[in-house]
Amino acid sequence: MWYGFHDILRDTAGLRPKSDRLRREEFWAVDDISFELKKGQTLGLIGPNGAGKTTLLKMLNGIIIPDKGNLRIKGRVGALIQLGAGFHPQLTGRENIYINGAILGMGKREIDKKFDAIVEFADIGNFLDTPVKHYSSGMFVRLGFAVAVHCEPDVLLIDEVLAVGDFQFRAKCFTHLSAMVENGTSVVLVSHNFEAIRRMCTECMFIADARVRYLGDAYEAVDRFKVFSGKRKWEQGGSAGSLEKSGHGYRAGTGEAVIKGLRFLDAQGVERDVFRTCDKIQIAIDYQAMEPIRNPIFAVAIEDPEGNLLHGIDTNESGFRTGTIEGAGRMILSYDRLDLLAGEYVVSAAIHRSNSVAPYDARFRQYAFFCKSGLKDRGKVYLSNKWQHLSAAQKGGVR
Repeated sequence: MWYGFHDILRDTAGLRPKSDRLRREEFWAVDDISFELKKGQTLGLIGPNGAGKTTLLKMLNGIIIPDKGNLRIKGRVGALIQLGAGFHPQLTGRENIYINGAILGMGKREIDKKFDAIVEFADIGNFLDTPVKHYSSGMFVRLGFAVAVHCEPDVLLIDEVLAVGDFQFRAKCFTHLSAMVENGTSVVLVSHNFEAIRRMCTECMFIADARVRYLGDAYEAVDRFKVFSGKRKWEQGGSAGSLEKSGHGYRAGTGEAVIKGLRFLDAQGVERDVFRTCDKIQIAIDYQAMEPIRNPIFAVAIEDPEGNLLHGIDTNESGFRTGTIEGAGRMILSYDRLDLLAGEYVVSAAIHRSNSVAPYDARFRQYAFFCKSGLKDRGKVYLSNKWQHLSAAQKGGVR
């Protein structure tokens, strides 16, 4: 309470709070972030939850005053930062259009002139004269976005709220945003929709732990965020090749042979867990056989984090006879080309009998590697491709 009272007194006196030193249990929500956004540009903001994205938008919108540094914005700012922000729940949609428009800097005459266009864009039907406390989250977004874009801002701030709307409305929003950008509006877009970030943004800033980790090409920023988030998740459960995974995957088996570890190797046999699209990758299974085992089957499966199987293979299906194993050894599965796009990939491995599905040892979803890609293809898998154009004459006169 004393801290708050002290800061209020300094603010009342027109003095900046003393914030060069953090107080006990305080941390910087945004730390030394610097960028420039010019007219007609779109900046994407991506990063894990708690990275400081929303705090940065609130500072840009004037809701929060920075403790250090400065912000300089030229022109009218429109913002859609929090669902329902600026709406009075007891008032109708009609009344809130005027209130929200006034907050965004529009006068009554300007709102009157644009009122029909706002209502048409929001598409809230017969609920225009209903108190907004009865609105769904999607209706909140439609009305808030309609008002924000029709105030014709020079800078538009959007924070993830568009994820609530339905597909048709989101498509309409992005079409309208594209037209605004072409007309010179600058947009700052916070989203976990990587497709939207790649499509809309001229630049992208990847923030983690309140700091800028990358600022530049949107595709590269998304790639770096995927690798970062995947690494952090797996580091919380141990290294990619560790024997036990706390909270990740599970293990089953009878124990006559066990998997001691799984390692990812590059073309030179160097262990690593980050590769690039089209690299060579080797998956090495280190095992220990407690007794001689004749022709065991080694199996590997590669999935995405959502559990979609991308590739699965075993030695039996490949026509590879393992012979008799005993004691410690290593089985290596090689891929000449890693035809995967950027992201995290989860690997399971097993050793089992040739005549039974019961495994000696199986490690389900306990290992992971990460892929980076400079390609702008979308999806999970890279398919080598080329374009060709044929004129009507080259097609043989087909009309």
